[in-house]
Amino acid sequence: MATKNSVEELRDLAKGVQSTPISELLRNSEWGSINFDKAKPDLEEIVWPICNELLSLQIELIPEGQIGQIHGPLGEIDATIDRIRSFQLGGADPKATRDEIVNALRGQADNLFTQAHGWIPYLALKRGDVEANISKLQSAVEQTKQKNDEFEKWLDGKKTEVEKIVADTREMAGEAGVAQFTTRFSAEADNKRKEARRWLLATCVGGLVSVLTSVAIFVGWLSPDLSEVNADTRDIILIQSMTTKFILLGILLSATFWCGRQYNVLKHLQAQNQHRADSLKTFQAFTQAANEPAGRDAVLIEATKAIFGHTPSGYIKGSDSDGDSRLTILEVLKQATKPDKPE
Repeated sequence: MATKNSVEELRDLAKGVQSTPISELLRNSEWGSINFDKAKPDLEEIVWPICNELLSLQIELIPEGQIGQIHGPLGEIDATIDRIRSFQLGGADPKATRDEIVNALRGQADNLFTQAHGWIPYLALKRGDVEANISKLQSAVEQTKQKNDEFEKWLDGKKTEVEKIVADTREMAGEAGVAQFTTRFSAEADNKRKEARRWLLATCVGGLVSVLTSVAIFVGWLSPDLSEVNADTRDIILIQSMTTKFILLGILLSATFWCGRQYNVLKHLQAQNQHRADSLKTFQAFTQAANEPAGRDAVLIEATKAIFGHTPSGYIKGSDSDGDSRLTILEVLKQATKPDKPE
């Protein structure tokens, strides 16, 4: 093993080499355009790192003879760095002097690397750097694995949260759609009610005119004056008069009945739309109360039957007996709500 004096001398030499920063060795305002930038790789990549290791590692473990082999190139480098510190522009050719110093430093750095690089890994291992790095690496792997597990748990929680948000969004969209159609059906029922009032008024007016016309015919207000008509043409005029009266009365009665028919149709549509609006409101209440999908499906089928089916209104005869469309819709819904059979 190396002696204490040899170790101290080598470390003092390493400190002397590093006593001036690299930036000050490369450039100096007194040198003008001349600089030592070509020496930068040797200083930064070889000389300074080896000096750092010599100052921090247990170089006392190196044999005495090997210490001397490292001391020699390092001393030459220290002398060359002193030449850089004392470099002046005086002389015949400063650039040639600069290049000679850079070339000398390159050879000395290579020699130092050759003598010292074999001992640095051994000394680092003895200090425990390798084991410490392995331990740090294993710790980093464990932390990464733990963070990955935590991220997977977080992702599973977010997945459940997203699924709940999607389900809530669908439910809200369905409720919004039901509310929108409920409003539309209610508005349509109100429109039909207003139109039915107008046709009811027209029916009453037509009925009143028909009654007045009938009274006028019965009393004879609309009969022609036959006092000045001879016997030959009296019968013809009488027949024409009666025919005209019956045609006029028939037109009035037909118009009255047609107005009444329109009133019945509009009241029927009003009742249908109001029934659909009430059915949708009931559907909202029952679906909120039903927690299971089967219950919701049953409510959906019954609500569809009530909405799209022909509910008797009492205003139109014969229209309430048509059940083909209702059966078709119910069959489609039943097929849609059946679970898929495995193939």
